[in-house]
Amino acid sequence: MAEEDLVIEAQKYAYVAKTDISNFYPSIYTHSIQWAFKDAANQEDIGGLIDEAVRLGQTKRSNSLPIGPSTSDIIAEIILSSIDIQSSKDIKSRALDVIITRFKDDYRILANDIDTAKECLSIISINLNKYHLHLNENKTEITNTPSGLFREHISEYKKTTRGIFKKNKIKHRDFFHILNDVFEIQKKFPAQSILNKFLNSIFTKKEKTLKIRLPKNEEKRTKFIRKFLSMLIIGTRISPKHIGTILGTIEQLKILQILSKDELKEYIKEPLLKRLERSLTLNEEMVSIWILYFASAQSLDANDFKALAAASSSKSKFLTAMSSSSSKKPKLFPAIEESFMINSKKAAKTSILKYLDLS
Repeated sequence: MAEEDLVIEAQKYAYVAKTDISNFYPSIYTHSIQWAFKDAANQEDIGGLIDEAVRLGQTKRSNSLPIGPSTSDIIAEIILSSIDIQSSKDIKSRALDVIITRFKDDYRILANDIDTAKECLSIISINLNKYHLHLNENKTEITNTPSGLFREHISEYKKTTRGIFKKNKIKHRDFFHILNDVFEIQKKFPAQSILNKFLNSIFTKKEKTLKIRLPKNEEKRTKFIRKFLSMLIIGTRISPKHIGTILGTIEQLKILQILSKDELKEYIKEPLLKRLERSLTLNEEMVSIWILYFASAQSLDANDFKALAAASSSKSKFLTAMSSSSSKKPKLFPAIEESFMINSKKAAKTSILKYLDLS
């Protein structure tokens, strides 16, 4: 919506400046959550509790937010909203004629002269610095409108996927080429959720059927499924933050009976064990937790996965608890389920994609 509104107003301005925050999530200082609550709502205590919860979730580290969880997006918005408020006050006090929008950590500034655009960039930079954040100089540029109005990653994604889902089904031969192109866009824009967007679009919203025309020949159909699973595992390396959506996609293939329970175990167990080993080595805690959960929920000989995690040098209490759990299907968040009185039987039948709110 904000991007559309920006385009509508663009005819009033000659220039657009675009920039983003350098290394955004890894640069966030968790104690700055307290600062944001104090500055915006005078509720420093609440910010302190969230700060503590985040640090406990990453072995007490105060540098960076976990990449992937929706909670990180919300916390980032709290911090950046506080910076927006102060920047708006500073811009208003100088009576600068500009329109500024922000999409997560991506800024667009409409102005009628270059000096005004630079002044706004300076104001934003100063207020970001107070939170130990910095603008990315390599991605900061001022151009004549309309250049720079649209986000580059969205434009590239739309070019790649334009029209492919207008028909009921996409040809299976074309699918992998498109998925590979999506991978390339995701690698080019690692902070964005291109892969998440694409995987969400391959299922119909209501019926949750697959929008891909599968081969009728059984041998070719099996080959397609194995290629798809292989590409999805590769996707977890390209963008670890999308591990939940990727595993949810695999689960959905089983729910739709495109992939049988036996095939799931035969095709995915060994690749997931190798991926778990890699995630433990790289300290990708969220990836490891997701794989342990998935292995237990899908009965993939979960003890093999737990043994691998238990033998690692991870200091994560959460990961240690999961790897030593005797429960066949451990619950990730039992306290939350109890607090909100979620029916456990109903919850057990809910797909990962449903939990991720991608329906």
